[in-house]
Amino acid sequence: MEDAERIDRAEMMPKELRKPAHSFQATLVQFPGFASLSKPRPCYINAIPSELLMEVLVYLPSVMDAYTRVHIDPLMLPSDDEGSGDEVDEDDSDDDSDEDFTHDTICEAEAQEGYGDCLAERHHRRGCLLFCSQRRWNYLNVLRVCKTWQAIALSCPAFWTTIAKHNAHTVELSLRLSGNLPLYLNADTTPWPSVNSLLRSLNHLPRIRTLSLSSGSRDAHVVHAIPYLNDYFMSYSAALLEELRLDFSNRGMPSWLTTTNWVQRTFPVLKVLDLNYISLSGTCTLLSHSLTELSLTRCVAPWETTAELLDVLHSLPLLVHLTIAEMDHPPDLGADDPPSLANIVLPVRMRHLRSLGLQGPTLCISRLLTMTETPLTMDLDLKYEHRAIPPAAAVEIGHTYAVFDLIGNAMPDDAYFKDITLFINLAERSIEFSFGCLKNPSNRPCTEEMTHLHTWSMVEDTIFPSTWAFTQRIAAPFLPRITHVEEISMGIILHRYTTGAAISLSLPPKCFSSVLDVTGLTYLLLEFDAAMEFLPWIVRLMYDVTATDGFHSSAELKSTPSPLPNLSKLKLADCNMACLMPLNNLYLSAPSDTLFSYLWLFLHAKKPITHLMNVKISNAMMAEVHRLLGARLELDYCDLWEPEELTQVAVRLAADCSEELIVTANEWGWGQHTKSIVVPGSDIRDPMPSS
Repeated sequence: MEDAERIDRAEMMPKELRKPAHSFQATLVQFPGFASLSKPRPCYINAIPSELLMEVLVYLPSVMDAYTRVHIDPLMLPSDDEGSGDEVDEDDSDDDSDEDFTHDTICEAEAQEGYGDCLAERHHRRGCLLFCSQRRWNYLNVLRVCKTWQAIALSCPAFWTTIAKHNAHTVELSLRLSGNLPLYLNADTTPWPSVNSLLRSLNHLPRIRTLSLSSGSRDAHVVHAIPYLNDYFMSYSAALLEELRLDFSNRGMPSWLTTTNWVQRTFPVLKVLDLNYISLSGTCTLLSHSLTELSLTRCVAPWETTAELLDVLHSLPLLVHLTIAEMDHPPDLGADDPPSLANIVLPVRMRHLRSLGLQGPTLCISRLLTMTETPLTMDLDLKYEHRAIPPAAAVEIGHTYAVFDLIGNAMPDDAYFKDITLFINLAERSIEFSFGCLKNPSNRPCTEEMTHLHTWSMVEDTIFPSTWAFTQRIAAPFLPRITHVEEISMGIILHRYTTGAAISLSLPPKCFSSVLDVTGLTYLLLEFDAAMEFLPWIVRLMYDVTATDGFHSSAELKSTPSPLPNLSKLKLADCNMACLMPLNNLYLSAPSDTLFSYLWLFLHAKKPITHLMNVKISNAMMAEVHRLLGARLELDYCDLWEPEELTQVAVRLAADCSEELIVTANEWGWGQHTKSIVVPGSDIRDPMPSS
């Protein structure tokens, strides 16, 4: 009877809503509750005037980094009975699939169109992420909406002023339908369809307002068109050019721009000049007085002396952003003696400068900072290449400190940086100090971001102490503003075998003591051998260790204030918990004196959120760390091994609440070696609640 009623209901259902037996539904309208509309809904947007709709469409080509969801053809989806068919296994695979996608990726897919109606998502957990894809949004799809939209877009010249590089036909449409309006040739993720399309666009150089070309790996056509660029400027004027961005960094040698032979002798409206891997002639007409942004990276500069460089800066009074990076500075700028500047008015006033980026030898940057007069509210991105400073030039280095003192004193009293990061990478010989996320309640203009990167070569390892002192000195005017900082980060990276002996000998007093100088430190990263050097050093500052015999010892916290009082997170990366501690530069300590022993003592004194990434650790060690930290332990790609194969650890809990760590190790030349250390119950800290 029930089967008959079910058959009757199926026959009464309209054909378009019937679901064939043992088949995959094509659309959601095949399910009850969904029905086809008998009448199309009216398009209310076509009720607005065409002129207003045209104003809306004009802005579509300027939309960047917009993506659309491309849903899979339902016939390409695997059926429900494919695969294991076991519900438990399917659930397990679904849980594993979540690990393949980040939270941001999932949210991005859910926000795109069609996600709610995606059939892949309905039949498979994260099916839209597994089977569907996304592509850059094609704003030319507005031509397919309806005849009205198509007619309005085709009759709107402003809609076509940004060259549509989708294919050769759209390029031709842009050149033809834009009329006589200025053109915009932008460099984005869409490559040019052909070299011919790019060259045909350059034929309209007198109309081009923005010319941006990048010879990236995805746009080989630009590489083939580079040799012809000078020819077009020699054949056509470029009076409307306001923005010129050329990035030819993937070529074998810099490309020359010989502006002396160009038709356009001056560029009266040029505002932005951004060049990468370009060779400029001595009389470069692109350095127009109208420039507000100048960025030269890996270029052959049009100046040969410091006087010529300052003369160029004198001729650019409207500069707001200036960047000179990865370039050879004039030889006399870095010479032992100051350069000769008899005919140059000093300082060079750059009243409108808002951001300054310089890279080069310390002496060159220091001299440029003292030779120019810039607003005390500008942002700084400075990359110092440290070398041995001659005694005669040491005084000039000291003059740089006054520049940073003035910038720091000009900041409002209630302004502070929310995020401060100190990153010491001794493996690559670099120190980076950055200040960001400014909080400025008074809204008075001041420096919002500042980054100092200090590098030195292997042959200059002996200058590490002076480099660190220089880093601390130029950052000093901004360190008092960290009382309200929410996060102060510090990272130390060290490779023992790639770090020079001069650095290794000065590490504890010169480098690690800097951790204590950073007041309010909340986040500390130790990578590679930095953990092996830092943890024993900081534990010795925390504890008084007393040896009862050659194998047993006890540790008691010192009565002095504990270092790092605000530390809330510790990250250890790329290290081995069973590694032996260095006794000195030539010998290692006993096999039982491992990195884990010092981490165990550290976690008894402090309970920060501890993140272990790419750490080799035994199961017993991991269990003990989890006992100490609980939910405050974070793991990422850690390598576990069985305890009987390598170093073994055990913890004994005494009746007086004291804890004893016993480490047993087997090492060639030592045999079986055991060492223990006891922490009194009064010194054991309870885990902090999870944040």
